[in-house]
Amino acid sequence: ALMQAGVGFAPVMSGLVFTLLGAILLASIVNAAVEEVIFRGLIQPSFISAGGVAAGLWMTGLLFGLMHWGLTVGVLAALPVSLALGFGSVIWGKVTYETRGLGWAIVAHFLVDVAIMAAFFVPKG
Repeated sequence: ALMQAGVGFAPVMSGLVFTLLGAILLASIVNAAVEEVIFRGLIQPSFISAGGVAAGLWMTGLLFGLMHWGLTVGVLAALPVSLALGFGSVIWGKVTYETRGLGWAIVAHFLVDVAIMAAFFVPKG
């Protein structure tokens, strides 16, 4: 709802989000699974082995934030979002480390991606 509020619910109100729902769901699950396996399943354990838990979590978060920096807007405008993603990555990384599982992270990431793609990649009508 927060993602849609930012675009005035236009993708939902126009009905275009439903036309593209299959593509949104497929792209979201693929993206979520790939990013979580790469970052939380491969990179994070390597960083933790090399530098300890705290350093590993923060380095993974930094890399995750940098990877998402400036993809859709200018570099400075994207900085707050990139910092938030990096910090969120540290928190998700800590929970993933503690639970020793990627399933919940993939599901949560999928839900976030659905909201983002439905809000920003669907024409506004």
